[in-house]
Amino acid sequence: MHRFSRQSVIRAQPHQVFDFVTDQSKLPLWSPEVVSSEVAGGGPIQAGSRLVQKRRHGGRTMTNEVLVTTHERPRTHAVRTRLLGVDMSFTFSFWPEGNGTKVTFDCTCEGRGLGRLMEGMVAKSVEKTDDQRIERLKTAMEARR
Repeated sequence: MHRFSRQSVIRAQPHQVFDFVTDQSKLPLWSPEVVSSEVAGGGPIQAGSRLVQKRRHGGRTMTNEVLVTTHERPRTHAVRTRLLGVDMSFTFSFWPEGNGTKVTFDCTCEGRGLGRLMEGMVAKSVEKTDDQRIERLKTAMEARR
C-alpha cells in the first residue's frame, strides 16, 4: 500500500474551496488528467454518488467511474476509484487557517490481485500528478478572487 499527502493554504474560505473542488465542471481546471466529469444520473453530489470521468492516460482518453464516499460540506470530500487494478482513495480536508483555508489532500493506493504488480507504478504516477494538482487548485481558486 502506498500513501501520501499534500497540503496548501488557499486564500478563500473553506466553503468556497470545498464548493470549487466538488464542482465537477471546474475539475479540469485543476486536475490535469481530467477531460470532463459529471454526476451519473444528474443531481447534487452526495455520499454514494457516482461520477463519470473522462481522463487522459498517456495518449488516450478513458472513461472512469468514481464513487463519492464522503461529502460533508465544508470539511471533507472523499472519493474512491480503481485504475489498472489499483484501488485508490482520495480525501480532501478543508480547515480555516488565517485568512484562508488549509487544504489537505490524502491519497491511498492499493493493488489487489494482479494489480499489486502495478501498484508502485500507478502510485508514483498519481503522486507526481498530485504535486501538480494541489498547486493548480491553489492557482485556479485564487485567480477567481
